[in-house]
Amino acid sequence: MGDVKKIRAEQSFGFASGPEYGPTSDLKSQHLESAAFLKALRAMDPEECYQRFPDRWMRWLHRNFADARKVARAFSVSERAAQKWWDGIGGVNGGKVAYAVRTWPGAAEFLFAAE
Repeated sequence: MGDVKKIRAEQSFGFASGPEYGPTSDLKSQHLESAAFLKALRAMDPEECYQRFPDRWMRWLHRNFADARKVARAFSVSERAAQKWWDGIGGVNGGKVAYAVRTWPGAAEFLFAAE
């Protein structure tokens, strides 16, 4: 079932990776990714993250989506909000960040790792 969801997501949203759900998920690799993510979170400076996050979010979107319309569809937001994210203006709701981290492999490391 997870492969069907992944294929549909790729067709709908135009990104190369997608969610891996169900019994085929590799729980050990998920745990290792979580450990690496927690290590990165402990090392980051919260103030620096706050200041740089809109730019990181914009760069992550550009790496994973073709345009702001695809972003709007993927995150169920208005095209106006997606365009602001695309242009690096303003912030993103924490729930949308959590969705990205849960859905796209490597998002957490890209968004939160120290540079």
